[in-house]
Amino acid sequence: MSKHGMTQVQQVGALLDEFVRDRSYVPERAQAIESLDELPLRLQARAKSAPAGSQWRAWADGHRMWFIVGQRVPGKRAGETTLKIFFYDHSGVLAACGIWLRPATGNWLLYSVLNERADECERVVGYGQLALAS
Repeated sequence: MSKHGMTQVQQVGALLDEFVRDRSYVPERAQAIESLDELPLRLQARAKSAPAGSQWRAWADGHRMWFIVGQRVPGKRAGETTLKIFFYDHSGVLAACGIWLRPATGNWLLYSVLNERADECERVVGYGQLALAS
């Protein structure tokens, strides 16, 4: 448990929730999906095979669905929060992957878009391996 009473996995979930709010990732009317049973089978498989220490989040609005998996990665500066986020389509296919960071006094920023191939996304373990695109 952390000093705030949350496990590291719970912290990742809370950070994903914050990311979604700050970036307005899903429409306000979208309903959160909190149970694996509510997901299509391919997304259930993605949730179950997510990397250790990661968390998933999903929302639905009619026939539209959003599904992400977040994982903490080491940051470069004190007070900085860094997540690797995988974005999947409704059929469980990886649509995008990127490193997002939140400076100590700021909003979430896209640091780097990673290769859309799942194996490439999984190989990057920290954003120190990447150069900020100008």
